[in-house]
This record gives sequence, structure tokens and C-alpha cells, in this order.
Amino acid sequence: MCKIFSVKNASYKDLLKDLLPKEVVERLPRSFDIIGDIAVIRLSDDLLIYSEYISKALMSVHKNIRSVFAKKSVSGLYRVSELIHIGGEYKTETVYKENDIKFVVDIKRMFINTRMSTERNRIANMINDGEKILDLFAGYGAFSLNIAKNRDVYVVASDINDVAIEYMRRSIYMNKLKGSIDCLISEASHLAKSLKENFFDVVIMDNPTMIYSFIDLVPRLLREDGRAYIYVLDEDTKRIYEKASELNMEIKYCVTVREYSPSKNIFRCELYKK
Repeated sequence: MCKIFSVKNASYKDLLKDLLPKEVVERLPRSFDIIGDIAVIRLSDDLLIYSEYISKALMSVHKNIRSVFAKKSVSGLYRVSELIHIGGEYKTETVYKENDIKFVVDIKRMFINTRMSTERNRIANMINDGEKILDLFAGYGAFSLNIAKNRDVYVVASDINDVAIEYMRRSIYMNKLKGSIDCLISEASHLAKSLKENFFDVVIMDNPTMIYSFIDLVPRLLREDGRAYIYVLDEDTKRIYEKASELNMEIKYCVTVREYSPSKNIFRCELYKK
């Protein structure tokens, strides 16, 4: 049984320097995610043998953490993470706060990315009162609630993950929203065919790894001069500009949101319907 004592202003890696081999500590990630009272850290298989030390160090530095999971990969249609419980209480449901909004989530049953909180707030500030919004890969409602929190808008929030939609509904009841949100369980292509054409002022597509499979839906959904905020995973923006031209859409800009790998970035592109 290892005992780890916290030291003021020390990182979790600092606490492990005298307990684990130097080369192991150097390989541990500097950053990790804190979702409510749960910590999620990415560890390779060979580092899992040090799980007890790592989890206790994390909980020593961050007193609010009650549970620690190792993240191995994100896969499947729902983009859920493969997680291994490595310390603390076993719990996967938690409540976390983002931009003064409370979200209830289950880390094992839906895709969660708290590192996009600033980005979601930025998009919310680009929305105008009275606009009609379609959040096509809404998940647990991170974009939708950020927008409806401070804007008098109508949002249709859709996702194929029924569990994520149910948690979104719970989060809606936990917050005082200025706008309204309709939550729908649907596959994106099927929903797009059932919605009224040229209806939405704004379409949001936060599904970077699959965006090229769904971007063709945008022109049908947007009103004239409507705009779309889409997230693209690629080496550069050449392909998305070519695709926009095929769809007779104009790209106002593409900016890098964050680095995904040494060769790829996630870009946010703002498209207008001509």
C-alpha cells in the first residue's frame, strides 16, 4: 500500500518523482481531464501497473477528485471512451460546471470533451437572439446549453446516442435557460431528411472525424445567408474548401481549434449558404 502526501503547489508528477522510475514519470501525461469529481487520464498499457501510485497522486493534489479512470481510446458510433477504473470510488456519473452551466454526464456512456468549454462559449457569443439553431451531433448538449443559456433562441439538439439525449434533458432541468431546446434521438442523415428545408439560421456540426460524411446535409437545412459552424479533423483546410465549393457554399474562415496529433488539427470553419 503506497502512501502519498500532498505538497503545496506540487503537481501529481512531482509527488511521484521519488516513488517511480524517472523514465516512467517522464512518460506520464502532463495534462488530464477533471470532469466534476472524476479524473480521466490517458495511460498506455505498460503504465497501468503504476495505477495505484498515479491515482493517489492525482487525488492528493486535487482534493475534490473521488474517482480516477485511465482512458485508452475513443471508438464506435457513439465515440465513447474505453475506460479502466484505477483508483478511488467506482462511479461514472457526475455533475460538472462549464461557463456557469451544470451538466450531468456519464463518462462511460457518452463522448465528453471539457477542453472545448472556451470554444463553446465563443460560439454561443456569435449567436443572435431569435435565431433557430440545429445542433446535429449534440451529445449531452454542451453546445446547445451554452447557446440557450444566454440567448433567446430555439435549438433542435439531435444525437443518435439515446443515453446522451436523456442526460441532456436532465441538464436542461438543472439550469435556467433563456432559450428553448428540443431534444431528439436520431441519426443525422435521417433527421435531416425529415426537417423543413431552408429553416435554420445556424447549423452546428461537432463531429470532426466524420464531418465529410455529413457536410452535404448543410445546404438543405440552412436558410439563404444562413451559416454553419463545422469542426474538421484534417492535415490542412484544402479539402474542406474544395468540398464547400462543390456545395456552392462560401467559407468565411477556418481556424485551428486545437492540435489533434503531430500531423492533424481540428479546425472550426464558418460556412455561408450563397
